[in-house]
Amino acid sequence: MRIALACLLLAGLLLASCGGRSPLDGTTWTLASIGGTAPVAGSNVGIAFKDGNVGGSGGCNQYGGTYQTSGEKIQFGEIVSTLMACADNSLNDQEQRFLKLLQQSASYQQASGTLTLRDGAGGTLLVFQQGAAQP
Repeated sequence: MRIALACLLLAGLLLASCGGRSPLDGTTWTLASIGGTAPVAGSNVGIAFKDGNVGGSGGCNQYGGTYQTSGEKIQFGEIVSTLMACADNSLNDQEQRFLKLLQQSASYQQASGTLTLRDGAGGTLLVFQQGAAQP
């Protein structure tokens, strides 16, 4: 009887963890590094995670899409954005690079107020600091 009860409890815990919320859900971040360099000054790039959706400002345009996590793995669905041109070409270039790197993300690490997105080989793509980007 005890073994059966223990098995039922273990199965329930495993099932609960399969359909659980992502540890990123409800968090908001500001871009601190893109490909190892600081973002363009004043660009205010951010990302927010909520209920399987992701979105924010790419610096000029708003973007959004979906995401999934499993352990340290992360996968973004198709990311769409508005199509306004930035006043500065460096902002346009950064935004396009940011959205591309976001799609290439394969894993993440969240520690000490920092979110790091990495590619499939473990290389750092994007680093964020916790907190919303300022408009």
